[in-house]
Amino acid sequence: MIVSYTPGKTMIPWSDLLPYAKMLQTGNGSLFFYDTESGPSELTLVCIHGLGDEADSFRHLFSGLRTHYRMIALDLPGFGRSVSGKKATMKRHVEAVEQILAMINGPAVLIGSSMGGFIAEAAAVRNPGQVKAVILMDGVLPMKTKPSPGLLLMALPFLGKSWYKAFRKNHDAAYQSLIPFYADLEAMPQDDKDFLRGRVIDRVESERQCRAYFSSLRSMIGYVVFSSGSITKKIRLFPGKILIIWGLEDSQMPFNTPGELMAIRQDSVLERFPETGHLPHQERPKETTNAILKFLTSLDKAAE
Repeated sequence: MIVSYTPGKTMIPWSDLLPYAKMLQTGNGSLFFYDTESGPSELTLVCIHGLGDEADSFRHLFSGLRTHYRMIALDLPGFGRSVSGKKATMKRHVEAVEQILAMINGPAVLIGSSMGGFIAEAAAVRNPGQVKAVILMDGVLPMKTKPSPGLLLMALPFLGKSWYKAFRKNHDAAYQSLIPFYADLEAMPQDDKDFLRGRVIDRVESERQCRAYFSSLRSMIGYVVFSSGSITKKIRLFPGKILIIWGLEDSQMPFNTPGELMAIRQDSVLERFPETGHLPHQERPKETTNAILKFLTSLDKAAE
């Protein structure tokens, strides 16, 4: 059942997104999402955030794309405002996306950022009849690079949680932890910086989101290590189209990361953005919007 959403004291939606905020009551909790409900195209774009993020990551894509398509963005289970009675895992995240797909009467395009790209691919190959394309932003499988030693260390229960919880005593350090994800965080508009600072503080203060972060991290590492062969076979046969968007200054996933996917899907489209880090939809929203519109327009023409 879908119910209206009433903002609380934390995780307050980006103001332009608030009118679209909704909550889906599930058997294991609730799933928060934004939904414009309609658009001039038959396609619905479903946006899937990365590890330690939430639906508001796509705030600028909504403003640029909602006049063309129905737009949906969800908080994955345990993140943002979504509450789950079960452990946050890749399986649970894919199932959450499938719950959103079940609400849509028509074809969909999945847009995934970082870990959200892995989830988008997994959901797409499980629902090839409905998902017409995937758009992967700095997150693809299979990939040439493997999880970094630092990421593996973060997955250790004591070390990772000690690092995370230390930010509760130092909110400036929590904000500075965002720096590696951008080519130039300080060059962002002031309203974005203010929003990101408030949002990262809300995250680190939340015990629920702390649990979701580390359970998702461990699940993601296992998925990358043990499911690459399965994804390779399935994505090769996926009948939909693929757009890859990549920041050339991504320090989290270097630019050669998509090489293996592009080798098996030579029909994929690649857009590279200079002076851009791990989150092009936040750092280069106009360029990202234009790349998506160009790609989706080509899909429309091919369908004619």
